[in-house]
Amino acid sequence: SVAELSQFAVDYHGSFLDSRLSLNAGLRSPEFKRQLNQYCYTQDGTSTVRCTSEASASTLANGNVTFSGTGATQWIAPFTASRNYDKVLPNLGASFRLNAASSIYASYAEGLSAPRTDNLYTIKRLADGSLANPGVQPESTKTFDIGYRYATSSVIGAATVWSTKYQNRIVSSYDEALGVSVDRNVGAVDQYGLDGQLGFSPVDELTLLGSLSYNHSEVKQDVRLSATAYLPTAGKRIVETPDWTYGARAEWKILPELRLSMQGKYVDKRFSTDVNDEVAPAYAVVDLDLNYAFEGWGTKGWQLQLNVNNLFDRVYFGSISSRNNAVTLTGVQSGSSPTYNIGGPRTIQLSLRTQF
Repeated sequence: SVAELSQFAVDYHGSFLDSRLSLNAGLRSPEFKRQLNQYCYTQDGTSTVRCTSEASASTLANGNVTFSGTGATQWIAPFTASRNYDKVLPNLGASFRLNAASSIYASYAEGLSAPRTDNLYTIKRLADGSLANPGVQPESTKTFDIGYRYATSSVIGAATVWSTKYQNRIVSSYDEALGVSVDRNVGAVDQYGLDGQLGFSPVDELTLLGSLSYNHSEVKQDVRLSATAYLPTAGKRIVETPDWTYGARAEWKILPELRLSMQGKYVDKRFSTDVNDEVAPAYAVVDLDLNYAFEGWGTKGWQLQLNVNNLFDRVYFGSISSRNNAVTLTGVQSGSSPTYNIGGPRTIQLSLRTQF
């Protein structure tokens, strides 16, 4: 395979009202090219391959072939093909400084994500004899956000409200049997949310940081599986996307050379299937790190650091290899169990660092 990206972009930046108002506008035009070279036979409508020097039993009228060892199964002969994806994408942003500490901002941007090259080898013979990809289609987005920033010598904060509309939303999951990540489309998706951060330093030796994120997603339509079957995804949430995520960190400078830090995060429950019939529970983990700098010992750039990840040794699910549905949907398709990666256990690491 050969994957190429060519892109043309133009940007404008302007400053007005004694530099209190900043504007930027731009266009970019990406073009993704995918050159495919399949040297094996491909089962029609799938990515299953048969790499063989065996002569085909017969060539059918539509151009497919069959083999004596696989019966009536139709195979597409080795092929080369190319796929192109391109779009003109505008972006616009503005920020306005209210005073020395405060500013507001807003932006709009469009995006394009091309399918992974591997997924383009899923191929199907059409009635007219041509070849097409029945699988994942390019994803496009339209995103808008508006926010507020505040910064002084002891307090920093920001809050952002955002909204993203997807067409052909791409979801990736890892296939243990194949050993690769596989993409699928779930159609149109609306997402909106809130991100907030706050930092506070009551004294020079202590810094406190906190963050929160809210993410609401909704699939807008059922996903078509065949000419007669639809996956009931309308109104469902996107897989592996928690509604709420929280984070906090405290840094204490005990001595000029010694710093102690502790941080934690909370991740809300996440659905593991497109139809939301299985859910991974919420979890929280805490990490700790201790750093000592040897600056006062006649050395320069040497640091001894202790890291303890997952301090309380919590057992939790990390990433999810999601599926369409875990429970069989009568008349639609059989269930397929999602799989999970267990998060790392308590891990202690001691490192000595220097710089040149």
